[in-house]
Amino acid sequence: MKWNDFHVEKIKDRFYVIQQAAGANMGACVKDNSALIIDSGYLPKRSAEVKRILQEKLGCKIELLFNTHYHSDHTFGNQSFDCPILSAEQCKKIMQRNLSTHWTPEEIREAMEEDPELKEGWKDLKITLPNRTFKERLSYDFQGIKVIFQRIGGHTQDSSIAFFPDYKLLFSGDLVFSDLYPTQLSIDLSPLELVQSLRKIEEMDVQIIIPGHGITCDKSMVRKLIEYWNCLIAESKKLMTSGLEDEKVKEALNSKCQLKKIAFNERKHTRNIDTVLKFFREDLKRC
Repeated sequence: MKWNDFHVEKIKDRFYVIQQAAGANMGACVKDNSALIIDSGYLPKRSAEVKRILQEKLGCKIELLFNTHYHSDHTFGNQSFDCPILSAEQCKKIMQRNLSTHWTPEEIREAMEEDPELKEGWKDLKITLPNRTFKERLSYDFQGIKVIFQRIGGHTQDSSIAFFPDYKLLFSGDLVFSDLYPTQLSIDLSPLELVQSLRKIEEMDVQIIIPGHGITCDKSMVRKLIEYWNCLIAESKKLMTSGLEDEKVKEALNSKCQLKKIAFNERKHTRNIDTVLKFFREDLKRC
């Protein structure tokens, strides 16, 4: 169904996925005129519109907003929600640090000048940090529905999930990209850690996964991602020790390791190859 410019998927009566034309998915669990929101998008005006529609269409008051990780497409809409904002401790710490590094007023203005959508969407941006945190895991009662918030890392150090065990439903953040090529952007994590985090999801009693980007899926998508990253890891190790030049290594990886039955995205695939190669180059230096 459509809510204005948003495509909305209703799942198991109480759950909604709000897919924006650009940016990350937002999620909602609704019960007894209350809503728990997962991630807030990256354009505050659009996030405020989601909040307004939830209140008008479903008669909901927002009880809690949960940030799966610090990336701007998941957190810059925080200012639109006048409710408690929950995240892992590391998420808040990274966001706080970014205010004096990557998210300075100068950096924000520069990004706005380069992108017309951001120039309008971030005009009144006020980066809003979480005001409630947990260290590794928090069990939460939302209107009688059990929710487990857990930091498992992988995509970023602070990457966390929201698991509804009674519904076997998981909001995965950017650990899972569904029917899309993933990206591992964080420079402080290894592809090995990403696979470990995906394996944790694979082992969970989950039937429905709402990814950070893309369509609702199940654990078969997780297995595809594990296979993809494992191929890049194994082939990178092998090719880097064979004496081939970097460009030849990249050519070989490009043909050997691609996500099966997913539309090829050369830009993202190349970025993933670069990420994996950079990690193993640094690893070889340490040895």
